[in-house]
Amino acid sequence: MKTIIIDAPRPEDVSDIQTVFYKTWLATYPNEEAGITREDIEDKFKDAFSEETLQKRRESMSKFPDNIQVRVARDGDRVVGISRSVKRSDVNQLQTIYVLPEYQGQGIGHMFWKESLQFFNDKKDIIVHVVTYNQPAIEFYKKLGFVDTGKRFTEERHMMKSGAFFPEMEMTFKRSKNPTVILFGVVSLILSRIFFLFINDPEGPNLLVVVGLVLIIFSLCYGILYLWKRNKLS
Repeated sequence: MKTIIIDAPRPEDVSDIQTVFYKTWLATYPNEEAGITREDIEDKFKDAFSEETLQKRRESMSKFPDNIQVRVARDGDRVVGISRSVKRSDVNQLQTIYVLPEYQGQGIGHMFWKESLQFFNDKKDIIVHVVTYNQPAIEFYKKLGFVDTGKRFTEERHMMKSGAFFPEMEMTFKRSKNPTVILFGVVSLILSRIFFLFINDPEGPNLLVVVGLVLIIFSLCYGILYLWKRNKLS
């Protein structure tokens, strides 16, 4: 079992980081239906390992603004994954999670997610942009609690040599309290008051009391289950 450590990037990591981007893009993004070829991806990375590019990346390692967090996953001295999180004025954005194909499925994505949660403003929702045909990523984010907002778009910076674009979608993770849980909490409070009014009824508990008890138990179980699930996924 590999011991993976999440850490801040260092200037000497740039070549490994470029390799993570290159290999994950090649494994993920060529898609016949979208018109994106392997040659398109190769073209995107044609200068990725030039000394000029690597030097620019080294220099940028010490210049991240306070609203940006970059983390890498290390297996020993090797960088095997990278994430980038951004705190914007109105929303948090999980901008990047990339893990080398041979290291996927080992929980590294969840380790990055926990790092991002600690960094993000906990009063603002979180968004992530995903290529629409990247089903493994979509399922990963769904398991974390993200939902599809319905927004679809392309970005000029992702135009390929062939003229194709990544078809992208937006998903969001709501930080606000679940209104259903709040509703059940209010109902529970009201029914508990009714219960105490009738518990001393000399004629004994009536149907209203029984129904009230059932609803109270149900709502409490629902709320606890929901909160447990959210905490587990976080």
